[in-house]
Order: sequence, then C-alpha cells, then structure tokens
Amino acid sequence: INSRYEHQIKVSISYLELYNETLIDLLDEANDSQLNIQEDQKGYVF
Repeated sequence: INSRYEHQIKVSISYLELYNETLIDLLDEANDSQLNIQEDQKGYVF
C-alpha cells in the first residue's frame, strides 16, 4: 500500500507598534494593512 501524506503549514507573524492609538505591523513591508484597536462591551481591548 502506497501512502502519501500532504501537509500544508501556514505561519503568520506580526510585530506590532502602538503609537498615538495607531497600530502598525512592523513586518509588513508594504504597510498597506489597516489595523484597528477595538473595545468590547466589557472593556477588553483587542
């Protein structure tokens, strides 16, 4: 029996800077992603 396994691995890394309530991904060379700071009803920031 010939078994063949295919795996796909995706790794995403962000290195963020928070400055003047603006998030910047320092690893995004294009710097085209808009990152937003949000707060839920309990006051947790995400």
